[in-house]
Amino acid sequence: MTVELRSKCSNCGHPAPPTAFSEWLRNEKRLESVKDGITASDIDYTIHKYKDNVDVLGSRVVQLMLNVEVKTWSRAIDDNQRQTLFFEHQLLGGKEGKMLVDSKTGQEKCVWHFGFYGLMLSGDRPGRDDETVKWCRFMKSGALVVRTITVEELIKIFSFKIRPDTVKRLELRRHHSTRQIMSIEHAPLGFPVETIRSRRS
Repeated sequence: MTVELRSKCSNCGHPAPPTAFSEWLRNEKRLESVKDGITASDIDYTIHKYKDNVDVLGSRVVQLMLNVEVKTWSRAIDDNQRQTLFFEHQLLGGKEGKMLVDSKTGQEKCVWHFGFYGLMLSGDRPGRDDETVKWCRFMKSGALVVRTITVEELIKIFSFKIRPDTVKRLELRRHHSTRQIMSIEHAPLGFPVETIRSRRS
């Protein structure tokens, strides 16, 4: 099977020795990449903010998530990997406010998942003086839009202070619904009057 090896030496950038599992997966004859059309790749990082979010209207029980594919030493995401990642992005992303069951409590919680993004570094880590940090997001067509960002912006993305898709301030919008309540009230002269009040939930 074709196996995407993503680990690199932090000093030279050459591929690090594969794990025992990836070696087994690569050499397993019953998992034929060309014949069966199967490829395997690991997920670099899932960023998950599990702490309740607080804004000007108070605390919201909302958890935030995104997935990141990291490329070091100026490597890029190739077309085959981009296809796989974009499928995953469409499955995961765009689900702001979806209610999911918490495995710890058994209760439903609101989860925003922003999907898959790419992080390309000129070296092996952000923060060095000569390091270039590029943030990649998917367009609706599946093409990648690449923009250079600062390390401070990267930290704000990972801490969900700014949105990963727009690199602008993250606001947890509250969508209020309006209900109309009809009641019967009596006018000063004693006859009944239908009264309609609107209430925001």
